[in-house]
Amino acid sequence: MLLWIMTHKGEIVANLLMLLWIGFLYRNALINWTLGILNSLFYVYLFVPIGLYADAALQVFEIGLCIYGWNHWKSGGRKNKQLPTSYATWMVRIKALLIGVVLYAFQYYILKTYTNSDVVELDSALTAISVMAIYLMSRRHVDNWYLWLISYFGYFELYWRKHFYITAFTQVILLVISLLGWMFWSNEIEDLKLMAWSDQPTATD
Repeated sequence: MLLWIMTHKGEIVANLLMLLWIGFLYRNALINWTLGILNSLFYVYLFVPIGLYADAALQVFEIGLCIYGWNHWKSGGRKNKQLPTSYATWMVRIKALLIGVVLYAFQYYILKTYTNSDVVELDSALTAISVMAIYLMSRRHVDNWYLWLISYFGYFELYWRKHFYITAFTQVILLVISLLGWMFWSNEIEDLKLMAWSDQPTATD
């Protein structure tokens, strides 16, 4: 047992950080971004040796998005106030989709042309979906959970094929957390609506 733990220690630590990251994200806690950075650093170390170059690049990109997300959640960007939970507008959704399409095309070309990856299509698609999810997450939009749900299905297959069995089974746990996160964030928006409605002056005021 000890030998198995030592052999897989990097993957175990990375998965624990991922669970903590998504767990705190589910609770809408600011600390999730710090855990996201640590999680990404560990996965860069794990992915490069097995040829998951798109996923390794994604982790580097995630670090930048985590820094952006932390600042955006804390200060609301230029508005300089804490960012509330909300649903994305159609304009934001279209922007996220465009980001995903461009990133998929770019990653596909790079992997197909310059690497020996045997999971070009799946790796590129999941990278694009994850970046779209993080973009929406950084803006505190509930919509990010829909994309995480899709990505975890795909990542289960990807990691299983690469014999990352611990990480593959972690995707099942993350899938459940994502469902709970979607429910929790949606309820939070409804609570905010009720608070705003109750604060409105009545006709007798």
